[in-house]
Amino acid sequence: MSPGATPPKGKARLFNDDDVAVMAFVTKCKADGQTDGEIKARLDNGEWVALREEIETRSTADGKERSELAVRLAASMSQVQMLQQLLGRNDERIQQLTDQLINAEKRASVSEYQAKEIERLRNKIEALEDELKDEIRRKN
Repeated sequence: MSPGATPPKGKARLFNDDDVAVMAFVTKCKADGQTDGEIKARLDNGEWVALREEIETRSTADGKERSELAVRLAASMSQVQMLQQLLGRNDERIQQLTDQLINAEKRASVSEYQAKEIERLRNKIEALEDELKDEIRRKN
């Protein structure tokens, strides 16, 4: 263990990568049911170094993976921002089209009313013409 892992009383412990590898190695050996003597012999034999190298390899792989994820996340965030802007424009366009539809429906409603009114007035004119013709026939 490094000096930082075994500081004087009252000082905080500072573990380096080797310390972490040794602790992980000891924990694994204990989980496998090895005795303290067996574990000490394996530590003295330097078997823990392979675990440190595995941890470093994983850390490097994890770092690369994190970098790749960061790049993908940045690209995704850019796409999300672009899609949000597109949605905003689409919302504006939908509102414009909704307003146009409401206006068209109002005009159609007015036109329908006007058509009915024209038809009513034509019928009234026809009725008055018929009355006038009847009046003329009676007078003749």
